[in-house]
Amino acid sequence: MNYSFDKLACAKILLSACLLLFSACGASNKGEWQITEISKDTTLKAQTRIKHSNRLILDITGETDDSVRINGVVIPGGIIRDTIILDWYYPSISISYESYRAKKGSLKIGYFLPGSKFF
Repeated sequence: MNYSFDKLACAKILLSACLLLFSACGASNKGEWQITEISKDTTLKAQTRIKHSNRLILDITGETDDSVRINGVVIPGGIIRDTIILDWYYPSISISYESYRAKKGSLKIGYFLPGSKFF
């Protein structure tokens, strides 16, 4: 019997399965919204293929003349580079944007929903 061949074959199969799983995990779970009309409240929506996740990561960049609210979190005006991590358990994303006190500026909000398309 040649046990080294069996171990090598099993290792290759396991490695291939892991690579497939990890490469599929990142599919359709990130994107970006642009807010150019800063004075208008809106709901930002996205649909992902993620089956299981427990957090949503929002990366906010831009500049506003005063404070804004993103999903209830107040972000001070000026040059903005902020990250918000929310508990999130759904494949669909719905984030509320409120101009709060801001009248001028623009924002870019990137979202990332870590998780798996499988299981």
